[in-house]
Amino acid sequence: MSDPIIVYLDTSDYSRLADVGQKAQAKKFEPILDALKQFSEDGTAIFPFSYFHLCEILKYDEGHRDLAIRKAKLMDELSKGSAFRHCKMIFQDEINFFHEKKKKRSARNKVLAISEEGDWFPQIDSVLKIKEKLATALLEEITKKDVSLEVKKYAKRAVFTKGKINAKGLEILASVSDEVCVALQQELPVGNSIYTENKFKEMLTGKISEREFCLELMRGVFRPENFVTEYFEENDFANKLFSWFLEFERDAMNMLRNSREFLVEMISQAKKQGNDIDFNQILRRHSSDSTDHQLAREDKIPVELINEMANGAPHPILRSIAIQLMVHREFFKDNMSVSDNMRKIRDSDAGDILHSFYIPYVDIFRTDGYFANLTGGIAQKFECQVLNNLEKLPGVIEHSLENLSKS
Repeated sequence: MSDPIIVYLDTSDYSRLADVGQKAQAKKFEPILDALKQFSEDGTAIFPFSYFHLCEILKYDEGHRDLAIRKAKLMDELSKGSAFRHCKMIFQDEINFFHEKKKKRSARNKVLAISEEGDWFPQIDSVLKIKEKLATALLEEITKKDVSLEVKKYAKRAVFTKGKINAKGLEILASVSDEVCVALQQELPVGNSIYTENKFKEMLTGKISEREFCLELMRGVFRPENFVTEYFEENDFANKLFSWFLEFERDAMNMLRNSREFLVEMISQAKKQGNDIDFNQILRRHSSDSTDHQLAREDKIPVELINEMANGAPHPILRSIAIQLMVHREFFKDNMSVSDNMRKIRDSDAGDILHSFYIPYVDIFRTDGYFANLTGGIAQKFECQVLNNLEKLPGVIEHSLENLSKS
């Protein structure tokens, strides 16, 4: 059996499809939904989602809990647990792989873009500090029953040695019922196996590493229904993750707006001075103080290669880096016309650009309107088809499968 077709759905697709059976106007999408479910079930196509999808579900549906949870359930059903890793992780993996190949030290043959193992958020184990949080909660629970044991730094030192519970700690832990452990775990949106197998106690006693526990945790968290439900129930951890999602998007939006101001100012000055406007030259000047320069300085990517990618040359390893350079450059070329009817940068632009990060790792990329036109030609360089019509998606998948069977 050949590899499945990888399809990246637009967030709006989940909205339309989640309304099937709920709203009369969504009835026309019923055969599309049935077809996508069948592709997913028989394994001929997979529909991984990204944390951008979750971010947009919660950002736009805070007052529509039922719709948000319906979307999340649909993501669960279509994805079957496959999720795109955070773009920063793919970005860094590409750079590492690039240098490994250069030094001929790599035994692998590709970058990991899709994960089913919970490894989807950067440095989640160090960010969450799971052991410290849960151990503190455990000690606090113990002191409710034994007032002689105070939960202070010296108490932690008494039961932990080099990050692992020592003999004294094991003695105390043994006296704590599984019900107490489960109650503490339920403060986090974790997968069922943590409850049933008590991974929490295994992690505290050193049987499994903190990272193994975190991967198990994130495997549960990144089930869309788990995450969205916990968010609406005001779970602290889910809220914290969502705030991290939003922060990344806000940074991207600020970059777009700041870059736009810089570029428009340069064009305005050129016009006032009566100079010819060379968009490529202006973009090169802008790049010297942006991502392009950072790539060369911090990640040791040759400047010549960065320029080649920005000018439309795909790269077999630095795929997401190449497409971001291309998409940003095309976006700014398309949005630098200084006039009264100049297109305004919209709130959704940053999200759309972030979604495009995954184009090199999919076969079909669904998006609408302006960004379908912007990314269509670029995506072809990565053997990806941009589709601007959801209703055509089943037919396009079928056609792709036919081509695969012939090759």
